[in-house]
Amino acid sequence: MDKKPEVKTEKRWYAMSNEEICEKLKVNPAVGLTDQEAKTRLKEDGENKLNEPKETNAFVIFLKTLIDPLAIIMLLAGFLSIILPLALGRKITPAEIPGIVVIFGVVITNSVIATFQELKARSSLKALQSLTESKVVVLRDGKQKEINTEDLVRGDIVYLETGKFVPADIRIIEAPQLKVDESALTGESLPVEKTSDIVTVKDPVLGDQINIGFMSTYVTNGRAIGVVIATGPYSAVGKIAESIKNTKSRQSPLQKKLLQLTFWISIIAFVMGTAVFMISYFASDSHLDKTDKLIASLIFSISAGIALIPESLMIIVTISLSVSAKKLATRNVIVKGFEAIETLGAVDVICSDKTGTLTQNRMTIEKIFVNNETYDVNDFKYNAKDLESWSLVNGMILCSDAISEGNNRIGDPTEIAITDWGHRYKINEVKLREDYKRVDEIPFDSERKLMTTVNIVNKKRMVYCKGALDQLLEICTHVNLNGKVIPLTKEMKESIFEKMVPLLESALRVLGLAVKELPANAKDTEKDLETNLIFIGAIAMMDPPRREARLAVSRAHESGIRVIMITGDHKITALAIGKRLGIVDDTYNEALSGSEMKALTDQELINKLKHVNVFARVNPEDKTRIVEILEGQKDIVAMTGDGVNDAPSLTKADIGIAMGMTGTDVAKEAANVILTDDNFATIISGVREGRNVYEKIKTSIAFLLGANFAQMFTILFILAFAAIVKTEGETVALGTINVLWHILVVETLLAVPISLAHSRETVMSYQPRSKRESVFKWIIIEIISITLFNTLFAIAAFLITYYTYAKDVSSWGVGENNWLVNGRVATSSMAAYVVIIFAPIFYVPLVGQRNYTVYVPKEKREKIRINEWMVGAMVLAFVLNILTLFVPGLNTIFNVPTPEHLPTGKMTIIVFYSIGLSILVAVCKWGETWIFHWIYQKNHKQDIRIATFDFAKKQKRDKIKQLYRETRAKAKKIRQE
Repeated sequence: MDKKPEVKTEKRWYAMSNEEICEKLKVNPAVGLTDQEAKTRLKEDGENKLNEPKETNAFVIFLKTLIDPLAIIMLLAGFLSIILPLALGRKITPAEIPGIVVIFGVVITNSVIATFQELKARSSLKALQSLTESKVVVLRDGKQKEINTEDLVRGDIVYLETGKFVPADIRIIEAPQLKVDESALTGESLPVEKTSDIVTVKDPVLGDQINIGFMSTYVTNGRAIGVVIATGPYSAVGKIAESIKNTKSRQSPLQKKLLQLTFWISIIAFVMGTAVFMISYFASDSHLDKTDKLIASLIFSISAGIALIPESLMIIVTISLSVSAKKLATRNVIVKGFEAIETLGAVDVICSDKTGTLTQNRMTIEKIFVNNETYDVNDFKYNAKDLESWSLVNGMILCSDAISEGNNRIGDPTEIAITDWGHRYKINEVKLREDYKRVDEIPFDSERKLMTTVNIVNKKRMVYCKGALDQLLEICTHVNLNGKVIPLTKEMKESIFEKMVPLLESALRVLGLAVKELPANAKDTEKDLETNLIFIGAIAMMDPPRREARLAVSRAHESGIRVIMITGDHKITALAIGKRLGIVDDTYNEALSGSEMKALTDQELINKLKHVNVFARVNPEDKTRIVEILEGQKDIVAMTGDGVNDAPSLTKADIGIAMGMTGTDVAKEAANVILTDDNFATIISGVREGRNVYEKIKTSIAFLLGANFAQMFTILFILAFAAIVKTEGETVALGTINVLWHILVVETLLAVPISLAHSRETVMSYQPRSKRESVFKWIIIEIISITLFNTLFAIAAFLITYYTYAKDVSSWGVGENNWLVNGRVATSSMAAYVVIIFAPIFYVPLVGQRNYTVYVPKEKREKIRINEWMVGAMVLAFVLNILTLFVPGLNTIFNVPTPEHLPTGKMTIIVFYSIGLSILVAVCKWGETWIFHWIYQKNHKQDIRIATFDFAKKQKRDKIKQLYRETRAKAKKIRQE
């Protein structure tokens, strides 16, 4: 049917009575739907599951990589190299084929690597998809039956119990003691008590619709019967999923900067390539005919232009991101796209969910109040023979229903915390409850705020009552103090409350316990059980921060990153956690609730953000609004979350980070990054890796552009020099094959290992880079110095050779037409060529992104680690270059004079003093770096920040961890064998 049923758009289920709902959905709650009616509705609405996004075909992914600007430029250059000779009526010569192969080979290799990594990331994501409850009990044709959750339809009567996921949006019609964990949807960390009563609040948010169970939430206590009101895409979860489905991805800061870089380098390459063509064609003397001369000049100018473009930058970027993605995967971070890594390294603000990310998502008892004294849980002494401690610990457990054995953790988080507390003293809750049978109980009630049980203890009927301290003390008449039961006076009650104030201000949840022995003639009524009780003590608990979270927040602040906590919890609780974590400080010392946010204009909220780092009780639209305002202030924003309610803001943020363990499928789909350990500290590890990636890429840009500009300026100098001195014969200034060899050796063999360098901790002391920051910041002087020194020494090698060892070298014939090459210029060019291809071997380890804004004390500096890949590449490049100069036959291809043109002795001398000049390039480069560092730190002494983080200590810890992991892996392997 094309027209969707009207009930799908019903928005006021919470305001309808049970009878109205069943009438609207045409279902008898005592009989349920018939199988035939269920089939009809299933056909109308579709299966009860979220719409899955379509996967992009691997071939399409490959084609998309070819749209990269650098790839387009290289492909155009490759096609021009083929088309130009053919258009002018000449075949492509064997000497031109290697250049064409190199151009297309680089593009295809890069595209294959990028495609492979994206497919691998997709596979990792599939492995992370959470398992959902596959079966549900429904009432069909008057009988209870189990069906697949996908077959659930509107109007089905569903049975829920503790430990089950809510399979669809369900209006509750019966709910004894029902509690549901809605943290994935609303952000509220504590379970919500559900009811079947009508909600009279006008336009309630999801968290206030307490008579509706939402799809993907979890039953923590009790049972319920409900009627399905919405399935799959029509549920609250489904609507949020649909709202983010068609959101377009945005370019990362790196992609934008590389696009700008490509644009300007392309213009410069075109201008300089044109200059090479003009000089080569018009200013040189040659015996070639005009057509051959035109083709030769065009091909050479294209090769020279390509030589300026850092072709291998695409491969370097891809490899850098690929290697980092692999590193991050081992550190519990899975990225869904390469751009996410670099964006993660650029964040200014991290908006983090509290529960499970900054905290342990596990209520934990922290304080004990007994004998009118407050103890830290670690200082509390449990003694099975001591009445107070035995009654407090065991009474709390007996007056609870939760089970906490290993991974089997069922029940209310508050009660699970109590059973965990009992495990400290080796008390097993199951055995304890078997030994001291429960014979009666009064369940917890939200109005009474108490739970009471009657247990047989040593053949006595003992009453245990736990609950809110104020309610509990109202029904207590005595107190057990140091082994004596004495009357509980009004003054003593006030004293107890005074001692609880610091705990309450710290956002601790306080539960008290009272006991009494039940007389034989007592009735088991609420009045008899919950009167004249003896107050024993109290416990205070909270969801504590992760141990590593505070350090991670501190490191974020050290890195100039602001951390904002956004949670569904109450304002007081959120503020207390923020203080513990260091998120709340002297500057950011306020908290803001969702209702307070709604009363503020955007400008007022911007002003508030100057003092607020904690947002509590917020709705999904509030999170999105926060992100929009921060991004409007030019901040790069990361948003973390695990619930469906986080999906819109995860999509809106520059980088969305979902939780892999507790996160919903909707959140994972909306995010760019997934944390497999749900840990905030892991985000900081990701930021560090992202910053290192960006630094490696900028280092590669500096190295490539410096080397390429040096080559281009050297070519222009030689052509101009030959034209000025009016040399006879064809001028060979680094022929096409020499230019292509430079691409293979310098741009690929030496540049790629830069992306494989060890990551540095020091980057975490730098402030985040601005969105407007140029890609050339901190590396422009690096590019200039490399270009200057390399060009000057290459020209020096040319001039020394031209006026000394090549002075008497005559011209020689080349090619089919025996056209003449000026031997003196060719020999001198060979000396310049040696400097051009050898100098990068010596200065590549010295190239780095410059940032002298931070001073790291000597005792805190991390040790320099050797890049084994770089050392290997340097040795290999040196050997290959030597072979191109001295191997007979091979040296001819590279325009190296043969012994008949230049004696071997002279040739050897030229090569070795040119290599010596290459080493001088590296020496000058090192000296320039040291001098620049010294001048900068001297002139900006007042602005230099001192790093507080101990990088050397961190490096030592990492090494110990690595050795530990390797030892465990070896031990595991031995056991398996």
